[in-house]
Parts: sequence; structure tokens; C-alpha cells
Amino acid sequence: MLTATVSAARLDVIRGTDGSDNLNGTGGADLIYGKGGNDIIRAHDGNDVVYAGPGNDVARGGPGNDAIYGGHGNDVTWAGAGADVQNGGPGNDILHALANDNQPDILDCGPGFDVAYVIVHDPVRFRGCEQIIRLSPDEAAAMAAANDDNG
Repeated sequence: MLTATVSAARLDVIRGTDGSDNLNGTGGADLIYGKGGNDIIRAHDGNDVVYAGPGNDVARGGPGNDAIYGGHGNDVTWAGAGADVQNGGPGNDILHALANDNQPDILDCGPGFDVAYVIVHDPVRFRGCEQIIRLSPDEAAAMAAANDDNG
């Protein structure tokens, strides 16, 4: 499942395998590679970069300015608090920017039929999203809580 975690000066590098992995970041800055398979990736705190790779992946950021890149496949991404960038990649993806933090997020949905969930008043820029669903802060909090155990 999970291969090595290598710590550099202030960056942890976490690599998955070609199979389905459950990858967890640290409390600091992480660089996470999901590689192949249907991965579940949780970046946690810090300014993280996640490359989900091919497969139908679930990738979650955490507090911090994160960049989350899906890959080929039908991915689900969740940004945490902070100014985040999400790119769904090729496939029918679902992107979430529900932190209610008034930080600018960028959602680049990519090729495929993609859906973006955002909070009504949060500053979000969109590119290539076929459907944008704007939620109230209460609706967004309920959706995030209901899906917290599912990746």
C-alpha cells in the first residue's frame, strides 16, 4: 500500500503505489503522489501539493494553501481553509471549495462533465466547470461533515 515517507528540510514526500492506497499527509507541508489505483488522500494541515494520479480518487486538502491535482479518472477533491487550487484533470470530476474562509480559490475542472460545489459568497474563480452549485454556509458545513468519513 503506502511506500516511503521521506522528510526533507520542511517538506514531506509521500508516494503511493500503482494500486489503491490510503495516503495521509502530516501536520506540515507535504508533496503527495497517489500514482495509480483508486486512492484516498488526506493532505491535512500545511501548504500541500497533491497529485492524485490515474484512477477514481478522493483527495482532501486541509488548512493551508493547497494545490490538488486529480488525474485521469473520475475524481472527487475537497479543499480546506486557505487559498487553494484544484484541478480535476480528465474525467467527470466533483470539486468542493466549502471552507467558508473568504480566501480566493481556483477551480479548474478540466475535460469531462465536472461539478463544482462552492459557498455562495466565497471568492472562487472557475474554469471548465459544466455545473456550479452554490451552497449556503450551513449547507456546505452539513455536506462536508456528512462526507468527512468517506475520504
